Amino acid sequence: MGNKATHLEVVRNINALSNQYLSTLDSRDNTLNSYLTAAVPNPFFGLLPDGTPSGLTGKTIARQQLLLPFPEFGTITTTTNEGSSWYHSLQVRSEKRFSQGLTLVGNYTFSKWMQATELLNAGDLRPTRMISDQDVPHRIAIDWIYQFPFGKGHRVLSGVNGFTDRLVNGWEFTGIWAFQSGLPLNFAPGSAAPPSFPGTTNADYFFNGTGTVALTSNQRSLSQWFNTSAFVTAASAQPVSHLQRNPYRFSAVRGPRQNNVDVSLIKDVRIREGQT
Repeated sequence: MGNKATHLEVVRNINALSNQYLSTLDSRDNTLNSYLTAAVPNPFFGLLPDGTPSGLTGKTIARQQLLLPFPEFGTITTTTNEGSSWYHSLQVRSEKRFSQGLTLVGNYTFSKWMQATELLNAGDLRPTRMISDQDVPHRIAIDWIYQFPFGKGHRVLSGVNGFTDRLVNGWEFTGIWAFQSGLPLNFAPGSAAPPSFPGTTNADYFFNGTGTVALTSNQRSLSQWFNTSAFVTAASAQPVSHLQRNPYRFSAVRGPRQNNVDVSLIKDVRIREGQT
């Protein structure tokens, strides 16, 4: 099975700082940040109407504000329809039709879901293709219905009748077992919202070159689910005024797998002809 979706909605700030003004260094660029945040004379002083954000009405203004496409405004949020997604899967189904009191159905799906619906940087021309936050590489689902062969008309205790037949007949055991891979985790510090949504903390980060991000299953714990030593974690060294190139999600860093079983034991009692 294959599916491609086009013209998906993408949230965009059309009054963002152009990427050409962002640092491309692999470490924090305090010099550039100081330049962008430096206070300079405000050419709009005394010209903007009441209700304008206070950061735009003073005698001085941050230099980076004057580098925006519309420097007399703050964030201007809109949506475009330039997003896409790609889903491909192998789906296998096996079914044992009702016989000997048993019905058994098994399904297995092996898939990959990619999407390009988010901007790594507000000034990007187009969204970046990355693993979807809904990607589930493996999913198994098995469901069954088994009618116990007890009582009148069945293989076991077929000669009983009356109260004994009502007691042993009509038992049914059903269940569903579902197992699937965990969903990719979002690396969006300070916010659970999509990183590209204006007003949230962006998800930029630096690597320090220590190992891979993912941990093996026997290494993961509640206190450390991925390799934190692979990242620069000092607060004073976090990216600022930086061009983000790292993805929001890693295919190998996922939440816990889902392993769920639901079972039911059902008893039907025959009262008389046509009534159960």
